Amino acid sequence: MLTVDRIRHKRWYVEEGAPGPLSGAVASVADTAANCVGDIQDCKRSISHSRRTRAQTEQDEKASLVKPQSTGSAIAQLSRELAVEGVTAPVNFFYQVANGFHNAPSTMFHDRTVRVRDPPITGFKSGLQVAGKEVIFGIFDGVTGLATQPVSGYKDGKARKGGPAWGAAKGVGRGLTGVVSRAGAIGFGVPGYTMKGIEMQFRKQGTTMDQLAELPSPPKPTGDLKARDEESRKKLRAQWAEASAGHPILQRRVLQAISELHEAEEKEPELETLTLERWDALASANGLQMSRS
Repeated sequence: MLTVDRIRHKRWYVEEGAPGPLSGAVASVADTAANCVGDIQDCKRSISHSRRTRAQTEQDEKASLVKPQSTGSAIAQLSRELAVEGVTAPVNFFYQVANGFHNAPSTMFHDRTVRVRDPPITGFKSGLQVAGKEVIFGIFDGVTGLATQPVSGYKDGKARKGGPAWGAAKGVGRGLTGVVSRAGAIGFGVPGYTMKGIEMQFRKQGTTMDQLAELPSPPKPTGDLKARDEESRKKLRAQWAEASAGHPILQRRVLQAISELHEAEEKEPELETLTLERWDALASANGLQMSRS
């Protein structure tokens, strides 16, 4: 199978996270609340869509039997999503506040000694590495900053309006605030970065196959178009999930594409054939053999 990896000649650093601990806490709460509201809205749309679909097929006496199951599945999905939000909310809070404490000396007090947070958190191991570096370098930079910041401020003050004395005074202030900020970054960073690493590890090794299996089966198309049976659908999902194994972004795109395919099938069954033909063309271009039998 053809694989494509990014070539990174140089890593350009963009400050990650909130500029301060307070903004980090607010952003975390707002993000969790927005996700919960979005999950509730999705549930409402799902229930409304199922009701409209049943209204169109009211002549079928068996259609009324679908109502409890469809509504119940939407509510069950909402419950799972809200449970996930409840678990990830503390992770997001500690992570954002830790980033805020880490960035505060640079964004609020123009401290040039703030280090780049490296490596990026992609799993449990990198989360522990970031947490360990935050402890080691936080203590080292906080203690040494009490001496180096006044000296640096004194030298910078010679070329500024306030003079060396005012520059040294500002350096003392930066050193003291640096100690407080780095202590907060350590206190929130050790649990925050570690839990973030665990979360990313679970996301990286997520149960994509289970998610694909939980997709609702679309109604059989009418007319001359022959619908594939459920066994063929599962086989197609399994093949695409296997082809995208180890690539989280590709897995999410596959999941999204199959979901959109099911929605399009409900509106216009002819779109299914065209979509599958394009998927086969994409698979052939990447050296994959996908069977639709």
